[in-house]
Amino acid sequence: MAIIVLGLLGTEAFAEPAAYWRWRSNADGQEFCTQTPPGPGWVRVAGPFRDLQCREPGSLPLRRWAEPPQQRF
Repeated sequence: MAIIVLGLLGTEAFAEPAAYWRWRSNADGQEFCTQTPPGPGWVRVAGPFRDLQCREPGSLPLRRWAEPPQQRF
């Protein structure tokens, strides 16, 4: 029984952060970055991103444990 519980709890270690998206207001064109939809009247215009400033491109799903890309010289 304990092994089953530990196995189920171990899946939490693989949880990934939600991606950030850039949203634009239909009313005034203002843009901002958030992980969740701000509500009606907003359109998703860019993303996914890894950071709150919507500067670092991300991918879905975000894989923090993935190997970094190979450098070409």
